[in-house]
Amino acid sequence: PEGKPLTPPPKCEIWGIEPETGYFRVRLTNGFAKGLIRPEGGLLVPVAYDDITAVPESGIWLASRLDVTTKAQLIGTILTGVNLGPFGGDSVTVDVYDSSGQTIRSFRSKHWPTVSGDTYSYESKGSKRHVNALTGEPVPTVAKQSSPASPDGFRFFQKAGKYGIKTTDGTVLAPPIYRRLKYLGGSLFAAALAGGKDAEQKWGAIDPTGKAIVPFSFDVLEAVNFPDRDTGPILTHGNLDGRKTGYWLVDRTGRFLNPRDSPFEKLYIFNSVGQAEARLNGKVGIVNHKGQVIVPIEYDSILEERPTEPENPRGASPGPSDGKNLSNGTDLSNVPDPSGQSATRVEDYLYRVRLDDFWGLYDGAGKALIPVRYGFVDVESGQEWARVEGEGRQG
Repeated sequence: PEGKPLTPPPKCEIWGIEPETGYFRVRLTNGFAKGLIRPEGGLLVPVAYDDITAVPESGIWLASRLDVTTKAQLIGTILTGVNLGPFGGDSVTVDVYDSSGQTIRSFRSKHWPTVSGDTYSYESKGSKRHVNALTGEPVPTVAKQSSPASPDGFRFFQKAGKYGIKTTDGTVLAPPIYRRLKYLGGSLFAAALAGGKDAEQKWGAIDPTGKAIVPFSFDVLEAVNFPDRDTGPILTHGNLDGRKTGYWLVDRTGRFLNPRDSPFEKLYIFNSVGQAEARLNGKVGIVNHKGQVIVPIEYDSILEERPTEPENPRGASPGPSDGKNLSNGTDLSNVPDPSGQSATRVEDYLYRVRLDDFWGLYDGAGKALIPVRYGFVDVESGQEWARVEGEGRQG
């Protein structure tokens, strides 16, 4: 503000400003490490991290870095389009800095931590934790009520090692002919017929009377909880009718939302507006929960830029989730929890796309904001502007 020049540390460049604090973001000129310097100069956070998030109300900063192995796998996945995971466990180290530049605590996390007011949240060892940023003390949360044992007036019963469906008053609706049953919401059930080995078990979807809605052809069959658990589509993976192996989205009447003869090769994480990265013929794009293409499936890689969500923030995962590991009957972890959705608009999400050596930018409504012709595109300062590089110039 006084017009004095601010010089970054050696071999570093200033690449942005924290709008909440006025501190300057710095990074290595020839690398990915990031740090933070004060407006008057001097490092607050060393240039050694992958992500730095401010907790302005507490004068605290969360500096995160991925483990070396996980980082190498993630970069390889982005560059090659091949999932080099698995990405799991606590692979992020977070150091907490105060305004004097001292590390006051550290912890391990599965994701980048998120911030709401004076509290930060993270997941570690399978548990979600909420912490007062200033004191480091846990913030108590109200536990969610568990799902009822008899969903929507139905219950499962067993006979001779096989399962069927009854009403809560005991009326048999579907006979006990199933090896496994799982409630999908909206009066639909995932079912696996009895007989055969576990490795040969195929899933389908039935209504309460046992009528097949989705054929018994799939290795994976799960509910997508968007827009909610009772109306969201069904995600399947397998080899349909001896055709190509891949992923399909199916609505709750049994209608396939992407072509039966052209399944997605991969279908990655659904975000809070019901959009996911899809791979087809070796290229990637973005589709929504209705199977509609939002960003054309014609790019080599895509990077999602999530908007700031102060209410019910969601942790950013270090990497994509492969639906193949979901065949054990557990709910999808890569679909949004309807209780945690916000009023974020689809156009608030941004997608950086790469084709060959060129980058561009789309919004979540499918509008091309920046043409694919730049050496790099970087979204800055709360997604209000973007920096582009091309032909030796920056803008």
